[in-house]
Amino acid sequence: MNKNIKIGLIIFGLVVTATLFSMTYGFYLMEIEDHYGDNQEIFFQSRQGDIAVNRDKKELGTIEKNLKRIYIINNSDTVDIWSWLDNNDIEIYRPRINILTAKNLKFADIDNLIDDKKIELIIKNR
Repeated sequence: MNKNIKIGLIIFGLVVTATLFSMTYGFYLMEIEDHYGDNQEIFFQSRQGDIAVNRDKKELGTIEKNLKRIYIINNSDTVDIWSWLDNNDIEIYRPRINILTAKNLKFADIDNLIDDKKIELIIKNR
């Protein structure tokens, strides 16, 4: 095969691959936006193991994250974070110590951990 044809096919293949990657990533971002809407920053800024605090209901839970959804695991069950977002004040904290999870915490401990700087505020949703 001619050298120019090989170069042309390689460039064409790279352009097709880049286009498919861009479209796939765009569809992924659109799905996140469709599900979380204005609260999509919660999805992008939170991490696995962060602590979600619902001050209205006085509940807390640990964030479990997969590619498309955020789940909150508290003492009783696992729920999508969307059920916590309905007209509630939600704060997401990142523990500075890895052993801190919502399983071994009580709601009353949160303010003490903030004062001791053992957890840091990541997102405050109102």
